Amino acid sequence: LYITLSLFLRVCQGVTGGVIDVVAFAVTTKLFPSNVALTTSIVETSLNCAIATSPYIGAELYENVNFLLAFIVPGAAIFVVFLTSIVCVKDVDCRKADTDGSSKGILTDP
Repeated sequence: LYITLSLFLRVCQGVTGGVIDVVAFAVTTKLFPSNVALTTSIVETSLNCAIATSPYIGAELYENVNFLLAFIVPGAAIFVVFLTSIVCVKDVDCRKADTDGSSKGILTDP
């Protein structure tokens, strides 16, 4: 039962990770159609740097400070990124991102 449940949860994690990647690429392509390569490379570089450094930072916080701080620091970092993205993207008009002149919005099917 444990192996089956673990495998199921890992499959769910993989599917969600794939969906998040696709949605991130779709949104950046719609918002920045003239700089698709640059925005995609920034997203990928940031994600891979976070994946590479997170275990080390989490282990250092857990060993040297305390157990709770290993969860507080990533939560605070995510919150700061959330606030920064609101400030940076608040002036983007999603209707302008459509190339055909319609105002369907950014997350609609073509």
